[in-house]
Amino acid sequence: MTVRIMTKAPKNTPTYGSRAIGYLGLTMYETVVYASRKHRSVIRILSDTISLPKPDFKKSYCWELALNAGQAYMLKALYAYTDKTEPIDSLANAIHQQYAAQLSPEVVERSEQFGRAVATKIYEWSKSDGGMKAIYAISLKTMSGLRVLAYGFLL
Repeated sequence: MTVRIMTKAPKNTPTYGSRAIGYLGLTMYETVVYASRKHRSVIRILSDTISLPKPDFKKSYCWELALNAGQAYMLKALYAYTDKTEPIDSLANAIHQQYAAQLSPEVVERSEQFGRAVATKIYEWSKSDGGMKAIYAISLKTMSGLRVLAYGFLL
């Protein structure tokens, strides 16, 4: 879904797309990292200004639903300017239906809330890097007739 949204997004520059993949990957990792005792969060390596939510280790989670909710939130947040988020909702709902049918409503809600909470924190943090402004490209014709693509930043 990520690649589909990115490739069809207008004004999606290579810089913006690379940035989006980075934040999406970080969100996905941080959403499920606590599913394993072997892995550790990497957020403190990346920034000392952000603190991510942690799960309640006394309660159970469906990590697939947490991941699904986090990824859907982040993808919609990064590409909301396209006004074409219906496919994201559709896929997220299909994944939700697949897992939610086998779980208690409490586990479903807790898992999805956790995924969204992680994604929200990472998205808010992403706004501090200035990359939200780098979302347009224009095609220019040079004096010799050559077409070039110029990338710009919104101020």
